[in-house]
Amino acid sequence: MSQQLIPMPSDSQAVRDKHGKVTDRQADLVDTLLQTGSTITKAAEDIGANRTWAVSTLKKQHVRAYARDMADVMLGGHALRALATMGDLLSAKSAYLRKEAATDILDRYGLGRDDGVVHAPPVQVNIRID
Repeated sequence: MSQQLIPMPSDSQAVRDKHGKVTDRQADLVDTLLQTGSTITKAAEDIGANRTWAVSTLKKQHVRAYARDMADVMLGGHALRALATMGDLLSAKSAYLRKEAATDILDRYGLGRDDGVVHAPPVQVNIRID
């Protein structure tokens, strides 16, 4: 089964430039994992490396920082697409889809259904023992 590649966002090069300590091969491993969602073993094979190297590479702090930043960039792009999809669903022919999209958007904005839980402000209790 071939993996579908998720396109890298246009600002991914800026993330790459920010992490100068990450080698091209380390970046290729992280990018392959993020783009394909494959296993570490498969991603390592795809870039011509072995699993042992990939596992040890992914434990390195600078590689983990690069992976976090790159994931943030990729998820940000997908979040915008998801929001646009929800907006499109508000105009769907199906009343059920329109209602579900509206409910979801309102819930996420904090104006949706009341969950029945009363959210009280935090309370500080001081106990003094003399």
